[in-house]
Amino acid sequence: MKSFDLEKFRAADVALCDKDKLVDLREIEIADGDNKERNALNFLKRIQNPYLFKVGEIAVKVDFCGEKRLSDMMAEALAAG
Repeated sequence: MKSFDLEKFRAADVALCDKDKLVDLREIEIADGDNKERNALNFLKRIQNPYLFKVGEIAVKVDFCGEKRLSDMMAEALAAG
């Protein structure tokens, strides 16, 4: 996933989203046997927008405080594995 895609996803407005089109986080399963990089890529592919998804009937907008971006945090997590 390209960083400019993540910026576009981050800018999505939860108030304007169609909740019926959001991916339900509860429906995403990642196999334990895969490596961390493959797990992260698989998650991003399935969730479609890691900043905006739903859990049941509730739309969830993820936002981070500070200077780190989601792509930076994922890269750090993969490097630590």
